[in-house]
Amino acid sequence: MEDRFLEIQLTSPAMNLVGFEHKASDPKDIAAIENATSLLREHDSQFLLSGGRCVHVKTSIDTSGLIEGDVHDHTHQTKSIEHNHEHEDHSQKDSHSEIVANYQYRCENTASLPSMTVALFESFPDIHKIHVMWVKQTQQGAATLTPKNRIIKFR
Repeated sequence: MEDRFLEIQLTSPAMNLVGFEHKASDPKDIAAIENATSLLREHDSQFLLSGGRCVHVKTSIDTSGLIEGDVHDHTHQTKSIEHNHEHEDHSQKDSHSEIVANYQYRCENTASLPSMTVALFESFPDIHKIHVMWVKQTQQGAATLTPKNRIIKFR
């Protein structure tokens, strides 16, 4: 949060959101990416802001790491998601693909935004934990969210 702006960046292993980490080539995999993208675009149901009178400005979602032929570099991470699955032996050419979603809001008063509820667990049941780092002009904090503890308190 800075001045009147709130930015959220979500970075997740693709496994949590689409069920695989390889490059999509068949219609089933492409449909899974499109479904995850559609759910992530539903910002008002994924992130419930309490106070601050915030208005959504824009959302961008990068799934290029899952699309055949696209390469993207992501260096800024403010929220990451863990996943629980057994890794099989991967060859060196295999890599873990990520999906990155960015959300921007303009708020009348970010100081009056005491908390945010994250509802991603309902849309993406393979998410088990979300590690959150947040920064305000005068404070910063961290939290680990779970399906039973989904609220970030900005204090």
